[in-house]
Amino acid sequence: MGRKVAGCVPVLIDAATATPTVLLVQSRWSPAIWLFPKGGVDGGESAKEAAVRETLEEAGVAGAVWGSKLGVWEFASTGQKQKMWLFRVTDVHDKSSKKWKERNKRARQFLSFPDARALMMNVDPAERRMELVEILDAAEKRLAKVQAKAAAKAAAKAADATATASAGTSSVETGDSEESDGSD
Repeated sequence: MGRKVAGCVPVLIDAATATPTVLLVQSRWSPAIWLFPKGGVDGGESAKEAAVRETLEEAGVAGAVWGSKLGVWEFASTGQKQKMWLFRVTDVHDKSSKKWKERNKRARQFLSFPDARALMMNVDPAERRMELVEILDAAEKRLAKVQAKAAAKAAAKAADATATASAGTSSVETGDSEESDGSD
């Protein structure tokens, strides 16, 4: 049995525009390859805990896993199976942060999903890792579902607030008309 490996697809949502960007880190072994932070599962930690830890160490970002596991991918180049999660970035550490352990070992960049896909494909075919594109696609699909669910929840909440406000306004209007009726 090989080493257990887990990682995350870190996504940062722009607060002003709600536009998502995905974070890729440069491979330490092949600078042409850009990938997701991942690493070995240490004794005593779950795969999900390892994925979050590796995301901070390799990419210098903190946050939380978004939902259930995206899936498990076996990489043809290494034979490794990797468990992957979608990760919502809430804190981006700069190069001065000691929490970002690999800050001097690899570059990172936030990209749109299409640009990330293009970067993954823009390598020598011998080095191309189609599993990374599959993971990116799964993350993009999951993110779309998460965002649609959040939008529906926000719309329902807004509708409830409007209905409550309308009901309150109707009572006031009815009360006002009764008071001004003068029939008491």
